[in-house]
Amino acid sequence: MRSSANVFTLVTAVLGLVCLSSCERPPAAPTKQVPPTETLLIIPQPKSLRLTQTRLRVDGKTRLVLRPGAGPLDRMAALSVQSELHEHFGLPLLSIVRTDAAKLSGAVITFGESTSIEHPEGYRLSTRPSGVVISGHDPHGTFYGAQTLCQMFAKDAYGTYLPGADIDDYPALPWRGAHLFVGNHALPFHEKLIGRVFARLKLNNLVLQCEQAKWDTLGKAAPPWAMSKKDLKTEIAFARRYGMTVTPLVNSVGHMPWLFTDPANLRMAEDPQTPYAAFVADQQTDRFLFRLHDEVLDTFHSDSLHIGGDEVTQRGRYPYRSLGTCPTVAEAFVTHITRLHDHLKARGVRTLLWSDMLLGPGEALDAANAPTPLQAAEMRRRLPKDIVLTDWHYTPDGPYPSPAFLQRAGFGPVIGATWINPKNIAHFSRTLADGGQRGLLQTTWAGYNSSEANFLHEKRQFVAFVLAAECAWSGGRIDPQHLPYDPAKVFDTLYGAAGR
Repeated sequence: MRSSANVFTLVTAVLGLVCLSSCERPPAAPTKQVPPTETLLIIPQPKSLRLTQTRLRVDGKTRLVLRPGAGPLDRMAALSVQSELHEHFGLPLLSIVRTDAAKLSGAVITFGESTSIEHPEGYRLSTRPSGVVISGHDPHGTFYGAQTLCQMFAKDAYGTYLPGADIDDYPALPWRGAHLFVGNHALPFHEKLIGRVFARLKLNNLVLQCEQAKWDTLGKAAPPWAMSKKDLKTEIAFARRYGMTVTPLVNSVGHMPWLFTDPANLRMAEDPQTPYAAFVADQQTDRFLFRLHDEVLDTFHSDSLHIGGDEVTQRGRYPYRSLGTCPTVAEAFVTHITRLHDHLKARGVRTLLWSDMLLGPGEALDAANAPTPLQAAEMRRRLPKDIVLTDWHYTPDGPYPSPAFLQRAGFGPVIGATWINPKNIAHFSRTLADGGQRGLLQTTWAGYNSSEANFLHEKRQFVAFVLAAECAWSGGRIDPQHLPYDPAKVFDTLYGAAGR
């Protein structure tokens, strides 16, 4: 994960900060010290930050204190700070103890929850000359407070210190996610993204598009670069250690050429001449998809599964083979989605679905792919209302009426999805926050085979995670053209930092 020293170096040109490097034998700090006015860059930027004219000196004797009852994510918060100071400031590994901080002498950094913190995932951070207290509404809040603290460490001629500050902070959107594909070289790449970038930027959800993993159900249809189930399980566990909920995405309606690479599977194509969508009226196709979903869920142990469902009419004839029982797009789509939904619900699993097929021409500026408004209305009326819609729109300036429109149709709060345009990310985030929606998913469309080598060709898509995290936390209350930092430089320094 990224060090705050590097963050300070990164924004020196932008903010005019100068962090003095330490000497080999730093002189003792003066007893009375009046530090200059500090300028802090914390990403995402906190709701409230008040600096004080004090500093806390941090050295090898500083201890990290877990309050009684602290859980795994609280310990992960302490480990983040311990690693930050060891790897980037040269301190020995600080002791992590479970005790009452009041019983200890010397500087302490305390982690834990407090009933006084109002907002879910919110935290309060206070630094004084005697120590730091990070109090979270919940373990996620405590963990995010630690990520903020890691960005505050700095050096001067006397050694490592923390500026005095009082911070109260919480997210505008409760669901803040990253969308990634998988591949046989994805694991080390994704661990770097999760540990160095996503965690530091306070993202709490990971959607892994994984229909092309090495599933037993796929057999010969799995590509040679497919990610193994062993690697998937390793990545899922790794992300959860950093407080991320992991949801699988398996395209199960359209966007299914991945299934038809094996000619034997053409029997499951709605249009065998243009194999793209699943055969709606075929029970054998249902049984195959149910088996695949079960295998995915047995690997992820997730309470949700995203079944795709976007752009179903983009290629081929839909419906075609199912015309006898499903004469319209609306009938075919509702019939298929409902069966998939019912199978998942019987397992206690929520269905996530892209929303574009529920919007007709004129009902949104983009991603309105129903054939007509009338068929869109039919699909909205007939689909189960406990489906969580992922409402993707990539147009930069809006307006974005669809989240409220879909809620009026009876669905719950949506997850909005953005891509690479900074205005789109900022403006749609604000619409989502103002409308009380569920959250934001930052998507990547950088090729099905996810790897560091492929990422280098589409780096801008990953740089966009910086702004997406900022906007999901703030609710889009930021002008992307006047940021106090360069997202590309922030991403480079975060991603390039030594791993955890």
